[in-house]
Amino acid sequence: IHYFFSYLDQPIPYNVTAIERKSRKTVKLKWHHTNNETEPIFYVIEAQWSLSKKHPFTQEVSKWGFIKEEVSHNKAIIRNIHRGRWYSFRVAAVTRYGRSPFSQP
Repeated sequence: IHYFFSYLDQPIPYNVTAIERKSRKTVKLKWHHTNNETEPIFYVIEAQWSLSKKHPFTQEVSKWGFIKEEVSHNKAIIRNIHRGRWYSFRVAAVTRYGRSPFSQP
């Protein structure tokens, strides 16, 4: 038996939302994933940031970097958020077949 696996089989996270928490140094991320037979084992979260308030992601932007690995649910608390920075987050699902593409930031 041959099985062809593609990214279409991966539960790609979407509708990622960030909610600033009262402490102002943490953000709560929530997302959904496409319903299919391949359930995620865990999620990986990356972030990038910019200092520009006017055009946050058109000027100097940090590289994407892992901030959370092996998140088991479709939500996470991101700590150590710095004032004066504009953040963008993206999420990927990991299954027994590999990692999905990252969600749209």
